Amino acid sequence: MNILIKLFINVFFIYFIVHQNLYSKKINFHAWGGSVVINNFISQASQNLKKNNIDLHHTKITDIAETVKILLSDKKNNNLKNGKIDLIWVNGENFQRLKKNQLLFGPVDQIKNYTYINRRDASLHSDFGEPVEGLEVPWGRAQFVLIYDSQMIDKPPQTISQLKHFIINNPGRFTYPQIPNFHGTTFLKQLLYEMVEDKAILQQHFSSCLSPCKPIAKLMLFLQEIHPFLWNKGKRFPKSISETIPMLSNREIWLTINFNPNAAATNVKNGNLRDVTRTTSFMNGAIGNTHYLAIPFNSSKKSASLQVINYLISPQSQADKANIEIWGDPTVLDLNKMSAEQQNMFLGKQSIHVLPSNKFPYLLEPHHSWTEAIENEWLKTFN
Repeated sequence: MNILIKLFINVFFIYFIVHQNLYSKKINFHAWGGSVVINNFISQASQNLKKNNIDLHHTKITDIAETVKILLSDKKNNNLKNGKIDLIWVNGENFQRLKKNQLLFGPVDQIKNYTYINRRDASLHSDFGEPVEGLEVPWGRAQFVLIYDSQMIDKPPQTISQLKHFIINNPGRFTYPQIPNFHGTTFLKQLLYEMVEDKAILQQHFSSCLSPCKPIAKLMLFLQEIHPFLWNKGKRFPKSISETIPMLSNREIWLTINFNPNAAATNVKNGNLRDVTRTTSFMNGAIGNTHYLAIPFNSSKKSASLQVINYLISPQSQADKANIEIWGDPTVLDLNKMSAEQQNMFLGKQSIHVLPSNKFPYLLEPHHSWTEAIENEWLKTFN
């Protein structure tokens, strides 16, 4: 009888293990949900991951700062193992808060496909001036660009003085998103880079700047000079860059900003912008940054989350992500580390609407402390 009981227990245990492995592991992925194109990409990734018995659930977030608050609450309430968030799309000041409060699991850069990432590329391993230190994995990269209508603008501005000349001589044909919108603030940082002689100061904490901080005062003076010549005479600003796309298409404005070198190509392909749309940037350098994937400290599915990250930075997934017909988000992978067959997945996707890779010098995102300082001064000046 005892033998039968033991046999039953052993069979049941084996059945339980096998059966459990057949069930998909649900990974709760907190990621911005404000783009149909991005949401569709994540949805397709979820379908592909089902082959690995992983159910990637996209929790659509308006602001990842809300996710940070949840994790802070978890830690405060001693929820150290049963967190409901398994994966986060994050960068910038939110990463800095997560790192400072020890809310991330790491290292996460030991996965197989990390071999395709260039560990010597400083732009991939410093997030708004904060060392990544294995707490997040690069997922995509961006660079500040100017998108313009080439029928209305023969020679687009590529310096701050040229931009000022264009704005004043073409009243109402340019604007930028309302601060503190991320892209609007990035535009102000880009202008700041154009103004400061010692650009290294932007990589240091804002507190190292003299008080009053002369670069920001100079920036506000410039903005006050162009303010009356902006769209709607500067009385109103778009809430986001998404609002500027139809404005550019109907030629209400002739020039807008973006933070994706492929944005114009994707929008032309989708019929949102005219075929005459082109992309350029500042000749002395354009701000670039990287967005990342990270795992919360208290996720109970860290192993499966690492599998998801490994998939999302695979050459195939990154090639799909970079494809302007799918998303058009530039890859973080180093093509020189790939086979010829893998490299071919990234080739042939170019377009006259795309900012060519490496055409403009890549400027590191300023230290995260500059963000709040710039936004506070803008709000004080224009509200």
